[in-house]
Amino acid sequence: MFLLICFALFIAPGCGSGQTQCEVVSSSHFLPVASLCYKSSVKSRKVVLDGFLTYNSSASECRCNLTSTQRTNVSLTALDSLQPGRNPCWSTILVENENNTFVINCHVWGNVAVSDTENATFIFFRPPYGYISNHCIFFNPDNSNAVLTLSCDGDPYIVTKMNEHPTETDISNIWKYTIPTIGVLTFAIVLITWYIHR
Repeated sequence: MFLLICFALFIAPGCGSGQTQCEVVSSSHFLPVASLCYKSSVKSRKVVLDGFLTYNSSASECRCNLTSTQRTNVSLTALDSLQPGRNPCWSTILVENENNTFVINCHVWGNVAVSDTENATFIFFRPPYGYISNHCIFFNPDNSNAVLTLSCDGDPYIVTKMNEHPTETDISNIWKYTIPTIGVLTFAIVLITWYIHR
């Protein structure tokens, strides 16, 4: 039974910890995280943009800026494949960088060139409902000496525990992990019972 509980905790990362999936994964890679639609800023050689909390924000348009201490090309990828994925996800992030403009929808992609005088801007137009913004965008520069700064505007960033006055989004996130966990536990118990009594 102890093993089953451990397995359940393993398949439900971040559940009840007050962290988003993106924050949990980023911390396992020792990467700092800025949150889309929240006032937050991180500075490091590699950084991450977390889109998992936009549902709780009051902002309708959210902006983040990326700069670097040295000129570098930065690749954008989904950290550990965390992205909406499903089409359509009704989520749009406009990326503006000098003469380069492109859009990130359900899949993370692209490259931007940044320096201490040239930035890249990420603009998220938040729909009122019915969208998926579960992006975990990993910024990886090709210049090993460059230090990136990712700054986002929006609501004040407040760390809350999911078990203290949860919002509807928190409740849905809890059930998103709890239901599969209950299913896996039930299957495991049935399988063990069958194995013992066969």
